[in-house]
Amino acid sequence: MTEAYCDMLDLGQIHAKVQDDWVILTRFSRSEPYRFDRAITVFRGEGGTWHRSDEYHRNVTFDVDGARRILRDNGLDPSLRASFGAESPPAGLVVLVATRT
Repeated sequence: MTEAYCDMLDLGQIHAKVQDDWVILTRFSRSEPYRFDRAITVFRGEGGTWHRSDEYHRNVTFDVDGARRILRDNGLDPSLRASFGAESPPAGLVVLVATRT
């Protein structure tokens, strides 16, 4: 996750997706530079009742070239990929794959 990804989002808005048997609400925040947090609340309908779960993701943003340098300095051979399997990430999210040299 790079700073470019964080700059694209509307941090002040609650993002929601609603389906027949589940709802997800996501709130974003940036409490300090190079940090990007997500508070996620999920409601799942099961057997006529709804269940709630909460998650908190604390992410650190990074510079791609700096991350590759750190990986190389620690004996890994990093490569930048266009996708993670069949999933292409949105702009600002990158896929780095590293193998031991």
